[in-house]
Amino acid sequence: MLSIARPRVPGLLFALLFAGVPAGPANLVPSRVSSLTTAFAIAEPVKIGGVWKFTVELEIGTGHPTVTLKQDGEKLTGTYDGRYGAAPLEGTIKENKIEFTVSMTAEGAAVTGVFSGVVEGDDGNQGMRGAVDFDQAGEGTWTAVRAAAK
Repeated sequence: MLSIARPRVPGLLFALLFAGVPAGPANLVPSRVSSLTTAFAIAEPVKIGGVWKFTVELEIGTGHPTVTLKQDGEKLTGTYDGRYGAAPLEGTIKENKIEFTVSMTAEGAAVTGVFSGVVEGDDGNQGMRGAVDFDQAGEGTWTAVRAAAK
């Protein structure tokens, strides 16, 4: 008799995925699905709403904008207030990974900055760092710390 090789699922993975769930479409009801998704909870984004002091290092120089972030789940909005005034920003935070875009007018030209990075630390001692690309000002790096409470 010809034997068909089946891929092996590691025992622990199989047990986590299917323990106590009999096979069949009847078991794909919301109560069963939610119990499975609870076992594999998706990490919430870190809380980063508030005022941040940035240091942005570009090929053309260093800036120290103040960034105010408003967070609604994974969605970010806010204000980037730097050398050329205040400009709106939009982006996302997924777990501890942040991305946002800011568009402004600098010396008569429209400029867009794309920031990406990570949030490190806990609520009492958070910081951020990452890379930035301002179309006409070049690429660089950035760091941020929470502004001192007033």
